[in-house]
Amino acid sequence: MDACVELAKSVGEMRTETELLPQCWEQINHQYEERRLLVAQSCGELAVYVRPEIRDSLILSIVQQLVEDAATVVREAATHNLALLLPMFPNLDKYYKVEELMFQLVCDPSGAVVEVALKELVPAVVRWGDKLDQISRVLLAHILASAQRCPPISGVEGTIDSHLRVLGEQERWNIGVLLRMLTELLPFIHQKAIQTCPFASADPTSSTPENFSASCLKSYATGDSEWSAFEWMHTDCLPDLIKLACLLPVKEDNLRTIITKYLLEVSGLYGKDYLEHIMLPVFLVAAGDIDSGDFTYFPLSIQPKVRGLRPKTSTAEKLAIMCVFPLLLSGILGSPSSRQQLEEYLRKVLIQNTKDGSFSMHHTTEIINAVRFLCTIVSSLTFCGRWLRARIPA
Repeated sequence: MDACVELAKSVGEMRTETELLPQCWEQINHQYEERRLLVAQSCGELAVYVRPEIRDSLILSIVQQLVEDAATVVREAATHNLALLLPMFPNLDKYYKVEELMFQLVCDPSGAVVEVALKELVPAVVRWGDKLDQISRVLLAHILASAQRCPPISGVEGTIDSHLRVLGEQERWNIGVLLRMLTELLPFIHQKAIQTCPFASADPTSSTPENFSASCLKSYATGDSEWSAFEWMHTDCLPDLIKLACLLPVKEDNLRTIITKYLLEVSGLYGKDYLEHIMLPVFLVAAGDIDSGDFTYFPLSIQPKVRGLRPKTSTAEKLAIMCVFPLLLSGILGSPSSRQQLEEYLRKVLIQNTKDGSFSMHHTTEIINAVRFLCTIVSSLTFCGRWLRARIPA
């Protein structure tokens, strides 16, 4: 390929298009994957030496064929070279086609292709298309749809198992990689929230979590300025992750772990105040513990949507404790900045558990399972280990 690049530099655009590229692309259906790999490499490396209108037409169509190749190495190369190609497109006319290819490659059955898609292609599409809102919206829809299309454990309406889904291998894989994509997008989402902050208390030149300080959150709660990039996290993303969690059976701990790690990443970027005043109330309500939620830092216009996450039936209540409570413990209170609060909350819920309601002794099994899950995430919690040894038989 180095020789092809040198030749393209020498002969110019027209001869590269009419002589060199056709020679490469004749190999697209060759029986040997090394030849098809050469085609994939040519798409990215020779694109700079052809006219702009060729890049998002003929070259893109070649890439579309290559991402369907049976050989992992060819699809991996096609993914890498598509990322290289995007900045050279003359306009965004083919944006939605590229977005479709991106999601296809993120869900590729090969881990090697997925890694390149997540680390190279996704950031390239975000920077090139500047449509982060669109990508985030489609991503959440894909995540939920991947679980919702699976059959329920039981067909008996009104039971817990009628809500939980039996995930196939493909759906489990897709949800996992799409959740990883959500994590890869998080720095972009966070940065956009900072850049669009309407309050002077957020410093757009800083990358520290203090950007969303308590004073900033108070201004957000009491003001009437639009801040959709910030609100997306707690009005769309977190509620959709809660919906997803309520579809996952107990055995899907691997997916629950990915969600937990995402929540910890969010609190790490958005800061302790956001964790305490925004994320914690959302998950307390969704877990059924609405009395512990403080809505001081939510605008009045947002509060009904957050309060609406509260389980409304006894079945929904049990589902919340089974599926959301583990995330509350591990992904919210399990944050390094909330360890003391976690111990106090566990004592309140588990040891001093004399109060009737959603966290009553009727849900001891679900609560113990939640603590077991917590201990797999935060194994260094001394209190957690002590509690398990005292309450759970060996």
